[in-house]
Amino acid sequence: MSLEWKSCKIGDVVSVRRGASPRPIKEYISETGMPWVKIADATKDQTRFINFTNEFIKEEGIKKSVLVNPGDLIVSNSATPGLPKFMNIKACVHDGWLVFDNYNGILKEFLYYYFIVVRGRLVNQANGSVFKNLKTDIVRDFDINLPDLETQEKIVKILSQIDRKIELNIAVNKNLIILHFS
Repeated sequence: MSLEWKSCKIGDVVSVRRGASPRPIKEYISETGMPWVKIADATKDQTRFINFTNEFIKEEGIKKSVLVNPGDLIVSNSATPGLPKFMNIKACVHDGWLVFDNYNGILKEFLYYYFIVVRGRLVNQANGSVFKNLKTDIVRDFDINLPDLETQEKIVKILSQIDRKIELNIAVNKNLIILHFS
């Protein structure tokens, strides 16, 4: 385990791409089909994951959007910018999301926790007067101090254990509320 952390840009260690929306979106929204991830799907749940969506897009909209798979890391870039989430479902993301892949020397879980820590600083670099927007280049060019993979694994292990306990408590509380009002 090395005590030295290397300084680089996020774009040096992972690919960053923006989601896409079929236009006009109203023509592609459906009651069934491919789950369509909205910012509200991410903000309604306090866990690290997106497990379901309230909206869907038709089959022909998938080709005009960006498909994400379970395990993929996404980060909101507008409305509530800088919010990281892991996908637990296959879905499509619109242009209000950034998608990460091709990890090189960084664990996606470490990147998730990094976004949690630096979210305020990252959002301060966003553009826009009404809604802050995190452009892809802003995220790619954002500095990251990166430990070796062994250290990343140790950090992720500790933080994941804490998150699992929090998520378990949230689930227990939801069940208690349901039992109370049944």
